[in-house]
Amino acid sequence: MAGVFLIVWLIALIYSGEVQRSLSGPVELRQPSRPMDERVIQAPQAIIPTKLDGLWASCSFQLVYLDARGRSVHKAIYRRHMKLTSLGRRLSAKSEPSPLMIEGAYQGIENLTFDQVARPDPEIVCMAGSICDLIVARAQAELRRPIERLERVKQIPLYRILRRDRLAKRRPATDQEPTIQFKMRFHTNPWFVLSTHPDREVKTTAWLTVLTSVFALAMQLMYGTWPDANTPRRSGDAAETTRIVPTPRVTSP
Repeated sequence: MAGVFLIVWLIALIYSGEVQRSLSGPVELRQPSRPMDERVIQAPQAIIPTKLDGLWASCSFQLVYLDARGRSVHKAIYRRHMKLTSLGRRLSAKSEPSPLMIEGAYQGIENLTFDQVARPDPEIVCMAGSICDLIVARAQAELRRPIERLERVKQIPLYRILRRDRLAKRRPATDQEPTIQFKMRFHTNPWFVLSTHPDREVKTTAWLTVLTSVFALAMQLMYGTWPDANTPRRSGDAAETTRIVPTPRVTSP
């Protein structure tokens, strides 16, 4: 049974299923009108389905943007164990929207215009104000990092020759607004996986493992052979305890 529970734990740890580890969003973080616990997150059903309401999960937020080469870049910016709250409708904007990240990232560094920036329509997610500010600040810092690195390299002639073009391609694209996306991961406790885990694929795989192990044990009890006191010892064991008597040599007359 210990081996079975270890396998169930590994299934929950490795297998992603249909709910876990999949990015949802983009999301826009807003502070609710009433005080909220920092360990609670509220989101519409597009982000947190009804079956996840009231569960606890390890929630992580990622900054997603396109660089100058057109490649998607993912940066983890915040992670915390939080209680999920599903809301039946899309939240309305009751506070000032957060400052546009792409404009703030290039502010004071390059003279660029942002008239044609593609801005996606995000789902509004409610969290405590301190958590929202922290996530936005970390996202802004991650966006500015490749831009400031390029600015420092421009001051060194040797590095400017060798690395300037490569660093310039890693800057965030100015025609695409970066987004914050959300994903979750649930407990790996075997009892939680077998009883409460919301991911149907993970739960089904865990139960199949348990039932297969129980069936194999039942077959062994009914049809297997078990050693007892009347079972003769193996030939190898007898050979180990038998004394070898040397044969006397016959002397010729």
